[in-house]
Amino acid sequence: MKPTALDAALFERARAQEPAAFRKLFELYKTPVYNFVARMIGRREDAEDVVQEVFVKLYHKLGTLREPKYFTTWLFSIAKNEAINYTRKHRRKQVQSLEASVSAPFEANDSSAEKIAYDAEQSVTDREMDELLQGALATVPEVNRAAFILGVLEEYSYKEVAEMLGCTENNVKSRVFRARAVISAQLRSYVKLI
Repeated sequence: MKPTALDAALFERARAQEPAAFRKLFELYKTPVYNFVARMIGRREDAEDVVQEVFVKLYHKLGTLREPKYFTTWLFSIAKNEAINYTRKHRRKQVQSLEASVSAPFEANDSSAEKIAYDAEQSVTDREMDELLQGALATVPEVNRAAFILGVLEEYSYKEVAEMLGCTENNVKSRVFRARAVISAQLRSYVKLI
C-alpha cells in the first residue's frame, strides 16, 4: 500500500539534511519501496541491499528536489532505476522465488491443532501464490513490470505511475495491459497443470 501525501514541513527538514526528518522519511517509505524493489528483482534477500542504495542516493540528492509533491514520483523513479541496474548486473538463469513471509504469531488461545494445521496449509498456499506471481512477473519486460507493480500492486494512479516512469498515462495503460497478458498466460499454464 502506498503512503499518504508527504508533509511539506517534514520534506523541508529532510531536505536540510536533518537526521531525524530523514529517518522519518525512511520509516514512511521503506516498506513500499522494499515491496516494489523485491517484486522488480524477484529476490527479497537482495532487495534489502537495493533499498539501502535507493535511500543512500535519496539522502545525497534530496537537496536538489524543490517540490514535495514530486517526492514520491522521484523516490520510485530512483527505486526503479536501481532495481533495473541490479537486475542487469545480477542476471540469473533460473527465476528464484520470494522467501515466505513471516506469519503473525499465534495468540495464546489459538493453539488448537486444527488452527495450527489450517494456518500451516494457508502459509503454504500463500507461499505458492507468491512464487507463482513472482515467476510470472519475472517473465514480464522491465518497463511493463514496473508499470504493473506500481499501478496494480502498489495501487498508484496511472498519472502517478506515468510521472514515475517518465511516460504518458496511455503508455502506462498499455504497459499494464501487456504485463497482465503475460502474467495471465503464465498463470493459465499453471492452472492447466492442476
